[in-house]
Parts: sequence; structure tokens; C-alpha cells
Amino acid sequence: MKTFIIIFVIFIGLFPLNAFSACHSEFLCDNNENCRWVEVCDNPLDIPTPKVYMPRISPVIPPETPSIEPIGPPGSRGGKHLYNPDKDEWDWCFE
Repeated sequence: MKTFIIIFVIFIGLFPLNAFSACHSEFLCDNNENCRWVEVCDNPLDIPTPKVYMPRISPVIPPETPSIEPIGPPGSRGGKHLYNPDKDEWDWCFE
């Protein structure tokens, strides 16, 4: 029973070391110029956090509302119907 308690105390004593891991990512290269991101930890007992890679999500643009091109300012070559994300609406832009 004593050995079980001693092993349990040692295990519990080492457990908090992993909770405060001091790991960081570095971009390392070898002699053949092969470079990659590597997790570097200060303590051999530290466990690096897993990397989660999420694909980039493009913003959703609502479908263009059909409209007739308005008459532009004098000297303009024609208008383009462009989406304005600040106003969340389609608007005419003249060159």
C-alpha cells in the first residue's frame, strides 16, 4: 500500500508540470534548406498544444439584384455593379 501511495504522489506531483507548458513554434531549417514549423518546449515533460488547421472561409455575398444601369456622370465609360460589404448592398461604380 505504501508503494501505491508513493507512486500516486509522484504522479500527482508531475502532473502540474504539463499544465504550464512553455512551448512555442519556431520556423527551423536544416542544412538542406528544408524549413518547417516546429514546436519547441523548454522542459522535456512539456506537451505541445495540438495545432488545428481550419480552412479559410470566404465571406458570403448575396446574389446580385437585377437592375438597369443608371446614367453616370459626364465622361464616364460605363458602370459596374459591385457589392459594398460596409452597406451590405450592391451599388453602381462608374469609371
